[in-house]
Amino acid sequence: MYNFEDKIKKILISRNKKNISDLSKEKPLMTGKKYISAAILFPLIQRNNDFNVILTKRPEEMMHHPGQVCFPGGKYNFNDKNMENCAKREAREEIGIEKKCINVLGELDHCFTGTGFRITPILALINNNYIPKVNKREVSEVFEVPLNYFLDFENRKIISNVYKGKNYSFYEYLWKDKKVWGSTAKIIVNFCDILKKYI
Repeated sequence: MYNFEDKIKKILISRNKKNISDLSKEKPLMTGKKYISAAILFPLIQRNNDFNVILTKRPEEMMHHPGQVCFPGGKYNFNDKNMENCAKREAREEIGIEKKCINVLGELDHCFTGTGFRITPILALINNNYIPKVNKREVSEVFEVPLNYFLDFENRKIISNVYKGKNYSFYEYLWKDKKVWGSTAKIIVNFCDILKKYI
């Protein structure tokens, strides 16, 4: 575990971060557009000798993105002071991950979404004694997916669609009865590509 942790920290400190976006045949970033700052926690948890990714599913009755799979996270609050604190606060509020259980490894590339958000993904190792405490207003389910599943290129699909007359493409993973797509899948792809390039 130490070797993995140490390698990831060094990689994320040494590389230049990029701006990534949802796959699209349109221009991905709009010049002059004001994006809403948000942060997500990308939580890894060790299970035996492997790592799992902790993900959540939003309630079906939510106004925005109902039923979608996502990372714990949300909009930046001035009281957060930085994006890391924002991710930690949201993870505690949504699924009960306390700060003392979070070992931050670094930031992944910023993800700009078609819905107007600039997301800062905070990669972290979670204490393997963690037990989810779900806020049912924001999360209907917490589940884990083996990191090796996401690292397998065969499991990565690119889906094309038309929305309001524009052509869009996005990554998608199908894990059991869950569909992981959009910005969540893009952030996972980003991390997996970093791992494959440097480790």
